[in-house]
Amino acid sequence: MEKRVKIRKTVFGGAIARICCLALCLCLGLSISMTAQAASGKKVTPVTMAAVVGEEKTVTQQADKTSAALGILPAGTTVNVCGQTGSGKSGMYQIVYGNAIGYITQTACQPVCVDAAMTAALAAQAEAVKQQVAQAQAAAAALAAQPGTVLFAKNEDQPYYPASITKILTALIVLEHCSLDEEVTFSHDDVYNVEAGSSTAGGTGSGAG
Repeated sequence: MEKRVKIRKTVFGGAIARICCLALCLCLGLSISMTAQAASGKKVTPVTMAAVVGEEKTVTQQADKTSAALGILPAGTTVNVCGQTGSGKSGMYQIVYGNAIGYITQTACQPVCVDAAMTAALAAQAEAVKQQVAQAQAAAAALAAQPGTVLFAKNEDQPYYPASITKILTALIVLEHCSLDEEVTFSHDDVYNVEAGSSTAGGTGSGAG
């Protein structure tokens, strides 16, 4: 069985493709910058507990009520608390918020009793997210549309897993080196016989990537 794919021309020229990729990278960089920031110079004391949000509250990027918002938690949401700053009305909890670390006022939360196994799971989740955030902020680069012009770089030579960058590069190569009106034929093995840990898109392989 063969799989035929019709590639249609939607983007014109290598320069525009580079600009699109640059815009995507800048958006990714913006999303990274919107993750948890340092706690505005305030000391964060590590804690591990679960808590329920008593009323709808805003999750902020920093341990400051006036800081930019990460999002809003509805009443009744259970959160993973991994740190705290201050106490009382001025105190804030550091919490896991999706794939980021954010802050919420302590007075909005009611601690919940959990067993040792759940406490360990909460601690492991918080550590994993903190490491992910730290890694995302560890390296960055911004390139001008003109090839070879670096506007900003941080740890640009440090190797990291490419993740979805491989998809962006694949699209760029197709745009620059292929005729977008031609039909490309993939064999059955190329589509479905992928290595362990790999993924496929639009098929029934080991996952959607």
